[in-house]
Amino acid sequence: MAETRGFGKLPCPKCGAETSVCLDLDDMESDEAFTCCECEENFGMADVKAFLQKWAPVFEWIDKALVVTE
Repeated sequence: MAETRGFGKLPCPKCGAETSVCLDLDDMESDEAFTCCECEENFGMADVKAFLQKWAPVFEWIDKALVVTE
């Protein structure tokens, strides 16, 4: 299998599909800078950051969880 450059398939914060996401390089700060190739919805960096922020407390909790040894 040939190696490719890129990030691979990413989850869309709108539909959840792991798909290709297009980025408008002319205006990366736009609320519509990203386009999901599955649902064709546009979203911006704020949408991606909000998606990740929702998971932040879960990751913090996991990091603090006790390690069980048998």
